Amino acid sequence: GGVKMTLGENLKSYREQVGLSQEELGEKLSVSAETIADWETGARVPEVADLLRLKDVCGVSVDLLLKTGTTLPDAGPFPQEVYREQFTPEEWKKIIKATQWRGMRKSLVLLAILVLLLCYALFYSLSVATSGAIVGIIFVFAAVNLRYVIAAKKNYDNTKEKIAACTYEYRVFADYLEIYIYRNGEQVRQSKLSFENIERFFDVGDYILFQNAGQAFTLRKSDLKADSFFLTYPQMHPEKAPYSDANQKQKIVSNTLIFLPLACLLLAPALLGKLGFAYSWILYIGAAVSVASFIYGLSAKKKGYKKYRLNLAVGLVCCILLLVFGSYCFIFRNLY
Repeated sequence: GGVKMTLGENLKSYREQVGLSQEELGEKLSVSAETIADWETGARVPEVADLLRLKDVCGVSVDLLLKTGTTLPDAGPFPQEVYREQFTPEEWKKIIKATQWRGMRKSLVLLAILVLLLCYALFYSLSVATSGAIVGIIFVFAAVNLRYVIAAKKNYDNTKEKIAACTYEYRVFADYLEIYIYRNGEQVRQSKLSFENIERFFDVGDYILFQNAGQAFTLRKSDLKADSFFLTYPQMHPEKAPYSDANQKQKIVSNTLIFLPLACLLLAPALLGKLGFAYSWILYIGAAVSVASFIYGLSAKKKGYKKYRLNLAVGLVCCILLLVFGSYCFIFRNLY
């Protein structure tokens, strides 16, 4: 069904569909709230320039704005939130650097571990082949990451003017988003995205990013409402927010409980060489750390944390090996 719409009622309907008050729409169009009210009551008619700005804000054509006296479809659901974002090249550069740093942190940690392995190999005079292999891995690893940084910078330089000319509009409904992209005042893309299909959320300094199908979308935190979907949803679904405080704490605990059992296992031969098999029971301490890693893996699995498999595997394997090495003093006790 539908109803007969006057121009003013038509404008009011589209204003309400994008979730704006008369004051908010007036700010976007640089006119007063009273002018908006006059348009909607029919006391005044918007000028051509006003209509051109209105079509961008409402995401519809001028023809639809002016389509009156006909039966129009009943209004659909109104969005709970509406945000319209445009970023300068300087802002995009800041955002990209922040996301690159987030992605590089894990690589830097792995690089540091490789350097520690090299130091271990040199300190315990391991074979030249072993030390050379570690050095080779370090160089390959560093080269791959440097190539990634260079490629990202080149991609940004080639597209910065294009993305800076885009305006992104996000409309939040009960269980989905509508995303509109405008370039030079013309709509170039419209998409609908259910909350379940959003892959990840990233908290990047002054910005919130969310990712779908490899494409990232950005909003300023300062533009968001205190109870905005973009702030509350990641808190309720921490598995989709890898850099949230909760996930960061989990990662620190998980990585620590992966690194410590491996370090104990790596140091076990040297420790036995220094102390002798009679003191191999000391390795039971390392086995206890491995048990802690395994227990954490079980807990993380129950909570839905994705990295639990590595904790389970490292905890189990290191625990078995350390228990075997630690039992030498009992197995060979008759020799002492």
